[in-house]
Amino acid sequence: MAYKISNKEHNSCLECGREVYGRPDKKFCSDNCKNRFHNRRHSEEKKVIERTVNALYRNHEYLSRLINSGVKAIDIDIAKISGFQPDVITGYRKTRSRHSECRCFDLKYCLTEHKIFRIGKIDGSYSAEECGSEAGTSAL
Repeated sequence: MAYKISNKEHNSCLECGREVYGRPDKKFCSDNCKNRFHNRRHSEEKKVIERTVNALYRNHEYLSRLINSGVKAIDIDIAKISGFQPDVITGYRKTRSRHSECRCFDLKYCLTEHKIFRIGKIDGSYSAEECGSEAGTSAL
C-alpha cells in the first residue's frame, strides 16, 4: 500500500498542538488527545440528553406520587412549583374532546392550560376519551 507523501514535514495535534509523527494524514499525537477532542466535541450533546432524561425521571416520580396519593387532578402552577415540567414528555396526542393527552413512560394525563387531570397508568386506568370530563382540582 502506498502512502501519499506530504510536502509538510509535520502536522500538529488538533487537541494539544504538539507535532504529530507518523502517517501524513494523522491528526492527533496520541489516543488520549484523540479521545479528549471527541469527548469535548460531544459533551454538549450528552449534557442535553442527560438533562432531558433527568427531567423525564422527575416528572415520572412526581406523577407516581400523585397517583399513589389518590390525586386525579392538580393545578398546573402547583405542579410546576413542585418541579414538574409539562413540556418534557415521551408521548402526545389530541383526544376526541380536544384535550392534550401526554405520556411519561407508563403514565398518562390530560393537560389544559391551567390543569393536569385524569392522571393514571397507561395500562387501563383511564382512556383518552375520558379526558372530556374534567375532574375537580385537588392538590397534594
